[in-house]
Amino acid sequence: MVYVQLDEVAPFEISIDSFTEFPPEIDCCACYFSKKFDAFNLGEYIYMDDFRVKFAFMKLDGEMRNLL
Repeated sequence: MVYVQLDEVAPFEISIDSFTEFPPEIDCCACYFSKKFDAFNLGEYIYMDDFRVKFAFMKLDGEMRNLL
């Protein structure tokens, strides 16, 4: 087992970006979320998954990623 002191861990940042297009894998019911209500009304999402939860998407550091 390796133990690391917290002061030895380098800090990092992740950018959570919004996206406006549904990924092609989302072809049925979906859950999707935005940072703010106004962004949701504009179709700017930060998270999306399909009803069957086979796919879950976020745009992190400018790159769309499937989290599952």
